[in-house]
Parts: sequence; C-alpha cells; structure tokens
Amino acid sequence: MVRNCEQAKRLGQVKRCVVYQNLEMALQWHESDRAVMNDPSKESWFVHWQNADGVPNGTGWASLYNDYYYNCINCWISNVSWAPGVKRSGGCGPGGAVSPTPGRGTPCFGGQYAWNLTTSAAQDYFIQSAVGVIMSSGDWVDGLFTDDQGGFPDEREGTERMLNVTGTYNSGQLGDLRNASEATSQRVIETLVAVGKWDWMAMQNGDGIGSGPSKDAVGCNAWMSKRCNTDWVKSRAISVQMDRTAVNESLASFLIVRPAFAWIGQTENSNFWYEEYWWDVGSPLGNCTSPSPGIFERQWSYGTVRLNCTSFTADPIPVKASVN
Repeated sequence: MVRNCEQAKRLGQVKRCVVYQNLEMALQWHESDRAVMNDPSKESWFVHWQNADGVPNGTGWASLYNDYYYNCINCWISNVSWAPGVKRSGGCGPGGAVSPTPGRGTPCFGGQYAWNLTTSAAQDYFIQSAVGVIMSSGDWVDGLFTDDQGGFPDEREGTERMLNVTGTYNSGQLGDLRNASEATSQRVIETLVAVGKWDWMAMQNGDGIGSGPSKDAVGCNAWMSKRCNTDWVKSRAISVQMDRTAVNESLASFLIVRPAFAWIGQTENSNFWYEEYWWDVGSPLGNCTSPSPGIFERQWSYGTVRLNCTSFTADPIPVKASVN
C-alpha cells in the first residue's frame, strides 16, 4: 500500500494518500498483523469462541474466531434445510466445500481474526505498528484509513446470537471489545496528529452521512449558519458529499465553511469523477461571512466564493487553472 501511494504521487495522480488498517479484524495480508496472528504468545489479543449451534469447538488457537469459518456458518444458517452438524455444498470455501476447521491453519482469506484490544499491550502494538508504517514511508503516505473503528462484531450481523465468546469475554460483554477499539482509534488519531499525519476516520460528517446544505432556503441557511465562522466547524475535520445535481453549489458551500482539514467528494463506492477536482482554488484569505440574509461568502486566493441560499445558486468558483 505504501508503494501504491508512492507511485500515485510520483505520477501526480494524488496529493494526499492514506493506507488501510482495520480495527475490528486482524488480516493475514498485513505483515504486522500476521506477525502476531501466528505468535502463540499473543493468543489473548484475539477473540475466542464456541458455537452455540452445534459446531465443534476447539481449544487454544483452534478456538479463535475466524471470519472464513463464520461466513460459512452463515451459509449453513441461511439454508432452509440447515441443521446443526449438516454441511451443505456450494457458496463457501474453496470449491464450494463447507468444512473448514477454525484456527490458525484455516485459509480464511489468508486469515482474519477479531482483535481483542482490551489490553494495553495489544493496543500499543496496534498503534506502534500502524503508525510505524506511516512514519517510515516519509512523505509518500499522509495517514491511515482505520476501518471498522467500532470494533467486533461490527458488520457481522448475527454474531452475538451465534457465538459465545470464551475466556474472560462472553456475548454479553462485547461492548468491552467495542469500547477498546474506539479507544484505540482515538489513540491512533492523537498519535498521528502529533507527528504531522492524519487519520481519515477523524473526519466528521456532522448533520448526516456526508450531507451538504439542502436546496431549500431554510435548510441551506441553517446548514451554512451553523458552520459559518463558528467554533462548531473550527473544532472539526469535516467531510461533505458532492451533490452531482448541484456541483457548483456543493463546491461553494464547502469552500466557504471548510476548516483546515476537510474533504469533498463521492463515497468510496462511487465511480464519479469531476473535472472540478483538479481545480487550483488556492488558499482561504479569511473566514466565512454573511453580508446579507441568505448570502454567504469567503475570500480565496483568486476571488470570492459566494452562495445565495435563497435561490440556491453560487457564483462561478474562482480558480487559477484546470489540469487535464
């Protein structure tokens, strides 16, 4: 991933690049994760389990929660003819075979165990290994995308119903795992910021998932007023969803209120790209102002960015040049 960032920057394709890390699952394809996943002395750093639906449980490494195994259990449960101990073919595992054994030897997408970050040792390792990669990359990598910061069992519907977590944890204590992951996420952010790097998950959407101002006068005024040179926006790093039906207005509202750290665009699942992303708008020369009701503006390097919330129209964005 570091090499990908280096290549993209050398080619001039990006100015900022972050690499991926997961706070819920340890991934075998991550070198630092793999190092402790295969270390028996670190067994307590991962979630252990036994299945309440009849699947045999093991001990030690064989009792580790393993994503590959869980996904195959989901296939059994979704099958109307499923019964404990009955394996159906198709849909799970290499060649459709549904007979994996949980544990270190299972080819679980290369191996995916659930982090147990409730101990300071596990948290410290996660932070040191993740941030260490960033620091050793020089200027090629600007930070991390720490996915699933809510921790286990996020994005694994039915886990609490299916699994009894063994040892000092059980299905009634999964909140401890979540809290530990969220605490680790905050520590990662603070550590990165201290060394001049960033974490994508520090971006805050505010009023909804990536929402910008609504197109009606009342909603637009409320959204802009909350963010126009206020302590609310100054204390945040924000992300805003580009409105493909109102690109100029989306850009204007973003540029007028954006704090030092901000992002605008489509979600990671979108293939939309806009020529406007290449624009050089320079730097802000002041804060957001509202010279008259419904009007919001801000001075930038090449002119004034202005939005009229009453009509929901924006002046053309002043730019230096566009680049193909």
